[in-house]
Amino acid sequence: TEATAIMNDYNIKLSLLMSTPSEEEQKTAQTDNTLANVTANFEGRFTYMGGGASLNPLIHQYNAEEVSEEITKQFRTQAETLLEDGAVGFGEMSILHMSLGETHAFEEVEADHPLFLLLADIAAEHDVPIDVHLDIVQEDRATPQEHLEMSSQNPETLKGNVEGFKRLLAHNRNAKIVLAHASSDTIGDLDIGLLYELLEENENLYLQMRLQPNPENDVDSPIDKNNIVREEWVELFEAYPERFILGSDTFYGEAKTHVLQRTQGFLQQLPEELAKKIACENAK
Repeated sequence: TEATAIMNDYNIKLSLLMSTPSEEEQKTAQTDNTLANVTANFEGRFTYMGGGASLNPLIHQYNAEEVSEEITKQFRTQAETLLEDGAVGFGEMSILHMSLGETHAFEEVEADHPLFLLLADIAAEHDVPIDVHLDIVQEDRATPQEHLEMSSQNPETLKGNVEGFKRLLAHNRNAKIVLAHASSDTIGDLDIGLLYELLEENENLYLQMRLQPNPENDVDSPIDKNNIVREEWVELFEAYPERFILGSDTFYGEAKTHVLQRTQGFLQQLPEELAKKIACENAK
């Protein structure tokens, strides 16, 4: 009820919910059922993606060579059951998820893991999207010292994941894949030139942006420290106006409305037709 009141204040018609990606199997049914129940109780105001707490652990549980016919069958059944129960897509799934604190999970798996490729096929068959958390690492590299200090879960080195992500995108062009938090650069490897490259090469790729305070040196964020939209990002939006949607990594509640205020301010700085696409038309 609190969430719908906030949505009304900010003229938000519908919110799409999803769980954070998890490696813990015990969270499986409970989390997906909770999302389904919220959607049922507030029909027309919420819908949800499934699998972040159920399919994601399966992907991270098995190495590529361990994926058997039995595991493949189990995964497909679970994925299709989620859709039958009301999920409108799959997410939040994780390829590389850096730990930002001791209670915040580190997760890493190949982007072209057999179960990710299978998920792309299932998503294409049912015409639903996949929301993917991928902290971009362009080449194998040492983990930034700040991340080692943040959490002991983060390894000393990180594997390049861009080429694997490209293989996932190319596996089934009918699978719509959304890169979550695409406007945030966790590692320092994301640049706007790479986003141009990925969008140009992959018509099935969409970028979800979360708008949040950024360090002064984070020049690749769409907004600067004063929440002013950067011109180079406006040019990117105008080059691919149907490939961007809004997202958030936050939760509804009185203390969190600053995220919505920032998002509203961002949209007000864009040309009207472009703002409509990014705010709602692309998501529809």
